[in-house]
This record gives sequence, C-alpha cells and structure tokens, in this order.
Amino acid sequence: MNTRGWRYGFLCALVLMVATIAAHAQTSSTLPTISGPLTLADAVLTALKYNPMLQAAGFQASAAQARVGMAKAMTRPLVAVSAFAGKSSMGDIVTSPPNIMPSAILAFPNKGAVVGQAGFMFPIYTGGRLNGAVRSAEALSAAAGSDRASVQQDVTLETRTAYHGALLTSATVEVYRDLVNEERERVRIAEAAFREGKIAKYDLLRNQSGLAEAEQQLANAERDSRIGIVEMKAALGVSQSSDISLADQLAYCKVTETLDSLVERAIENRPELSAARSRVRSALKNVDVAKSAYSPVIYASAMQGITSTSDGSDSGLTAGVAVGIPLVDGGGRRAAVAEARAMLEAMKREEQQAVVGIERDVHTAWAEVQAADKNVGLSEAAVAQAGEDYRVIKLRYEAGKAINVEVLDALASLVRARNNRLTALYEHSVAGDKLVRAVGELRTGGSP
Repeated sequence: MNTRGWRYGFLCALVLMVATIAAHAQTSSTLPTISGPLTLADAVLTALKYNPMLQAAGFQASAAQARVGMAKAMTRPLVAVSAFAGKSSMGDIVTSPPNIMPSAILAFPNKGAVVGQAGFMFPIYTGGRLNGAVRSAEALSAAAGSDRASVQQDVTLETRTAYHGALLTSATVEVYRDLVNEERERVRIAEAAFREGKIAKYDLLRNQSGLAEAEQQLANAERDSRIGIVEMKAALGVSQSSDISLADQLAYCKVTETLDSLVERAIENRPELSAARSRVRSALKNVDVAKSAYSPVIYASAMQGITSTSDGSDSGLTAGVAVGIPLVDGGGRRAAVAEARAMLEAMKREEQQAVVGIERDVHTAWAEVQAADKNVGLSEAAVAQAGEDYRVIKLRYEAGKAINVEVLDALASLVRARNNRLTALYEHSVAGDKLVRAVGELRTGGSP
C-alpha cells in the first residue's frame, strides 16, 4: 500500500472509532422512557430499576466483592513466565516487568542471550496476614452490601414521597377546579340578579373578582402539579419525556404498632447498623493483619529456567523454601498495630452512633405519625363543618338574610379546609413512609 492509501485507511479507521465512541456515550447517557398509568408500587419498582444512585451503590458492592477475590488470590499458588533477550558487557542483574508475581531476577550472561523462566510461589505461613486480609475484605464487602440496601431504602422513601407529593398537587388542582366552577355559577347568578336590579354592582364586581382569583389559584395549582410530576420522574431516574399519570389517590392508613416494637425491629433491620458492624469486623481483622508483621513469613518457591547463548543452551530447576522475619524496623510494626487498634475503636464508636441515630429516627418518625394521625381526624371534621357552613350561608344569602361577603368567606373557609385535609393526608403518608424507613424495611406499595 502506498503512503496516500495508508493515510486514507488510517483516517477512515479514526473516524469510525470516534463515531463508535460517540454513539456509545450517547446510548449510555440516554435515560429510560416509560408511559401509562403508574401506581405507587409501580413507581417504587421503576425507581429500584432505574435510579442512578442505586445503580452506583450496586457497582460499589460489586467492586467490594471483587476485592475479596483479589485478597483470596494472594492465598493461592502464583505462577508466572518471564523472558529476557539481550546482550550485556557487564553481567548486570535484570528483573521481570512490574506486577509480575512471582518476579524473576536474572544475572545476565556476559554475552548475548535469550532466557526464559517459569516461576512458582505458594504461601506456607504468613502469621495470619493473608487470612486476615481476606476476612477484612469479606467484612467490607458485607458493609458495601448493607450500604446498597440503605440506598435502596432511601430511594424507596424518596420515590414514595415524590409520588405522594404529586398526588397532593393533583388533588389540589381538583379543589381549585371545583372552586372555579362554583365561582362561575355565582357570577352567572349575580349577573342575572344585577340585570334585574336585585343586587348592587358592588356585589357583581366582588363575585367577578372572586372568579378571577380562583382561576389564578387554579393556574398555580396546575403548575405545581406539573412540577410534582417532574420531581417524581427525577426520583424514578427516567426521562422527563416519559408520559405518565397517577393511578392512586391519597389515602389514610392508621399505624397500629407500638413504639417499643418498632425500635426493636429497627435495631434488627437497619442496614446502616449492619454496615457499621461489618466495618468493626473488618477493623478487627486489620489488627490481626498488623500483628502478623511480628511473625515469620514462609513461602515455597520453584523456578525453571532456560538460557540460550552463542555457546549453546542450558536449563535447570531451582526449588526451595524461603523464610523471613524483620528484626528492627524503627517502630514501624508497633505504629501499624496502634493505628489498626485506633481504627477499631473508631469503628466501634460509629456502631454506637448508628444505634443512637436509629433510635432517634424511629422516635422522630413516630412523633410525626402521631401528630399527622390527629391532624387527619381534625381536618375531616373541619371539612364537614365548613361544607355545612357554606350550605347554610348560601341559603341565608338567597333568602336575603346574609350579605355576599359572608358567602365568600364561607367558600374560602371550605376551600382552605379541603386543602388542609389533603395536606394532612399527605403528611400522614410521608410520616408513615419515614417510619418504615426508620425501621429499616422496604415497602414497595400500599399505604404505610
């Protein structure tokens, strides 16, 4: 191939490679798209499938598990092959490339030579260092798994909170839509009454102003409803182009369990405490690893070599056992043990802090549930009372025994009571979700 053809081929290959990388980057960064009605259970399952934070925690757990394999590999036989080719005028010593275990060391012949070596190495005794490293890595892998479970519960809580928030804003739209319809009817009646001379223009203008205000509140509620859907899509980890709707409604479900039983279950279930305990086990094994530096290290090894020079070729096998122990290290081993013990105590304190945090979370969530439970009952009574007040005052106004302002005030009270009821239901649902999270359980659907 001539130079021009070579350059053309290289350019085509470069363009193809860049296009492939760009296409892969675009594909990997594209968020999933979903559509259709979405129940609370569907929303949680979708988030557990697509949420990037949970996926990242899963990869972290996989990496921790891979580190266990790396630690175990050091307890098994190691075999490597090294080859050397060159010429020396001084008989220098050369070594195999970095990260090749077992490494090869060769005193190069004082002439041109090609040398091949196959090495074998196996740990016979390390004072517990390798076994301790494996157990430490296993404990950290368990901690990473617990961390993933913690993120899973956080994502579930975030999703449920976002879903309930979207339900709240959607229901609020209906409240203001009813208000707009009611105000329009009042304006229609007022216009007819004004034409017949039954009411003053002030009353007509006041009703028209109330309609305009209601329409503005409806527009704001519709905006908040759209934002609620946006927040929910973000919690799910899906594209904002997803066309979804809410299939559930705000509902009330009383919590019947006792505080003591919830605290007991939380201590048993919470992944944060499990992770803290796993890190304590890892730190304990790291103390053993540090102490192993005071023990002898014994390895069995063997090396098969072949050397070819201008004078001919030669081969041979070397096998034996190597024993080593440091005698004086300037206090390095003692400092390493002190560091490991200090880290162990730190991990124990973090375990204690996890217990403190768990009890705080459960008690806080319990208090929120109790308050929300009471507010739901009060809001129900307030809606019934406000509805009856509005009905009676409308009748009094139509009979000429009340003024228009009283009707408007009663209608505003009814709207406020309905909104307060929706807020109470939302806060009770969220408080229940927080209580489930504080206990350390994973609830995909239904009301808490």
